[in-house]
Amino acid sequence: MTLQKMSLSDYLALKSEEKDLLCIKNGFTQLSDLISHEYPWLLNDYNENKWQVSIPNKQSVNINFDMAIIGGGRISDNQRLIDDMKLFFAIAKTAQFSVGMKLTSKSTIQSFVRSLKRYISEALSIPYITNPKDLSFGEFFNLIQNSANKMGFNLRYSEVLDDYFDSKELSEIPVLRDTEKKYPLKIDTTLICNELGIHLRALTTHISSKKVIARKSLELKKFYSEENFAISYPESLDSTCEKKMTYKETYESFIKMLRLFSLSKSILGDLFSYNFIPYNVDEVIHAVEYVHPDFNEMLDLQERTRDIPPMLFLEMMDAAARFVLDYSDDLFEAEKHFSAIYSNELAKKNNSYYAGKRTNRYVRFYKLNDKRLHSPFPMYAYKHAMDRTGNRKHSDKVYETIATNMVNGVLRKKSMEDLNLTRGQYQAIRLSILASKTKKLSLQKALYQYLPFCCVVIIFALTARRESEVFGLQVGCINKDLDGLLWLNSYVAKTLQKNADFTTVSLVEKSVSILERMSENGRKKTNTTSLFVFDDSFDRPPTTMKSINSIGNDFFDFIGIERDVNGKHFKLSEHQFRRFFAIMFYYRYESSNGNIDALMHELAHADWGMTARYLTEKETGSALRRLHKQYNDARSNRLVDYSLRDDLGGEGFPLLKGRLEQTVDSMPEIMREIAIDAVEDNNFVFDFIPNGLCLGNTPWLSELCNCYRDSHVMQHDASIGMCSGCPAQITIPEIASGDMKPLKQCGESAILKNLTQKAR
Repeated sequence: MTLQKMSLSDYLALKSEEKDLLCIKNGFTQLSDLISHEYPWLLNDYNENKWQVSIPNKQSVNINFDMAIIGGGRISDNQRLIDDMKLFFAIAKTAQFSVGMKLTSKSTIQSFVRSLKRYISEALSIPYITNPKDLSFGEFFNLIQNSANKMGFNLRYSEVLDDYFDSKELSEIPVLRDTEKKYPLKIDTTLICNELGIHLRALTTHISSKKVIARKSLELKKFYSEENFAISYPESLDSTCEKKMTYKETYESFIKMLRLFSLSKSILGDLFSYNFIPYNVDEVIHAVEYVHPDFNEMLDLQERTRDIPPMLFLEMMDAAARFVLDYSDDLFEAEKHFSAIYSNELAKKNNSYYAGKRTNRYVRFYKLNDKRLHSPFPMYAYKHAMDRTGNRKHSDKVYETIATNMVNGVLRKKSMEDLNLTRGQYQAIRLSILASKTKKLSLQKALYQYLPFCCVVIIFALTARRESEVFGLQVGCINKDLDGLLWLNSYVAKTLQKNADFTTVSLVEKSVSILERMSENGRKKTNTTSLFVFDDSFDRPPTTMKSINSIGNDFFDFIGIERDVNGKHFKLSEHQFRRFFAIMFYYRYESSNGNIDALMHELAHADWGMTARYLTEKETGSALRRLHKQYNDARSNRLVDYSLRDDLGGEGFPLLKGRLEQTVDSMPEIMREIAIDAVEDNNFVFDFIPNGLCLGNTPWLSELCNCYRDSHVMQHDASIGMCSGCPAQITIPEIASGDMKPLKQCGESAILKNLTQKAR
């Protein structure tokens, strides 16, 4: 039978009884087949998954209803589902319900489709859910509860990327290569995201995910050392915090979209194949258990930016140094000893559980009387630490009596008779009492978690390297020069984007040597030079270390640092260590001509503005004020130096030169001192821009700048086109080429020079 189709507008105008008569009269399979789906605002075929929708003023917007799903597949794998999504959009666009979103502009259309795709994709990412109609109320509740979070946070993009990169050799990671070599080599992020089901737009707002890609870029840059390789998302490497939540408007659009579907389904339910929003969103939002989002919340912001409490820092560094200097050799020796025992037991029993259980008995007696502060000995287990005190079959009094008898030398037979115990029961209690004297710590955890954690903490604190730079360290990164001074070769992620040498100390050398020893087997198996690939005591592929906070919580518990009122430990970040380094540098050398350029070099900063963020009035008090004066003097000296050169360009260079020459012509014998005074008299202010300096913030010059708008100089718009001909611009060859001033030109860094002797 040939169907007589009608427009959606005509169908919407029908009464309910008229719609029922249509079903009876035509007898088709799906009521939606009756709709012609021809719309004046749709510029291509309705059956396509990518649409071009016209909007007022003769403009159009492109939308795509399809996308990849985390875990594999695409929305379009279920064509009826994506047809329902398109039908929903057509209804919302045509009906213009009073409730919901008005799809009349580019922004509202994009927001609607983005919200719809997000809901569908997150629902399909739930295990065992192949259609959103099958969601339980609890699963639906969680989708709404978490809808204020960024998509990348909810779907754990960073973990997915980590797992992906861990499963690949460097040579297997897809890269974009320009055959004409006009553009540098880089990671093919689009291909990887499509393969993994990651929404590329959502990834670009998720700093943690971008960090994963940026860190892998650092490794690939070394792997492709003979080619020009670009770091993807380099700005993420120096991020101090991450916003967990999306914008309030985005969340509200998401909720409006859900409400609008519920309305559409209630009125036009027969048109849809699925009820893919099976519950009422308001029932969730008004539930007692629902927590309304606070859009002022910033993930880890407070913890990551506040200073490390001094006593916490000292306790942590003391324990870390003890692990590195006092306990590392003991732990390596223990691993050698107990791995042999475990292998022997495994050969006898051919069962890893019983082999481990028998090995644990030997472990608990190893260094039983070690009373050193923060010592990992005596340990509870070879691979796992377990607490079975809750499984006791005898009273605490029995345990206390036997423990007292053991101390007093009472014979086993006497204790058994007094307490009516069998020999097996007595032996089990005795072993339990001995185990209670241990640190509830396994050798595996002490060696492959606590020890590298301590090494990393020491490297962070005494080198001021960024997180990605530390975890990117390679074998052989420590060198000693002819004067016996130690240097750490590290990639500089944010500014230089290449390797550089930094002064370091023997404790860092010791830490690096430990990491080299620990990673030796892992490096052989994975064919890498990274210091953070460990082949531990478990039967699994080598593991990598990428962060210290998860281990830090356990380590703080181990050394006795108390948790806060919320049951949490202080959260560590690279910026806290870098700030500590900067402040300690100034306090150590403020009275002995500690110079700014040396500190800037150690932090790998291109200009003072970056360094100043690590020294705040709260932490340094008068020290910072003196440092600012020193900095102002340094700036004045630098401008004078520039004015004496003849290889600079830009309209601002003759202006600077002219102002200073007018002042010093009459008194050349003290020209430099007068020139410095002239810089200050003219209130010269300069800032670094990509091709040199900008004098735009000099008060009498600001309004003449090309980028002067709304009473401000827009230096962030600095470019060749914007700055060309600007009276405030000075071009400097070495800055334009991307070269930082090397340390030798800055003067020798005295940082921690007194600690370069051999560690004791």
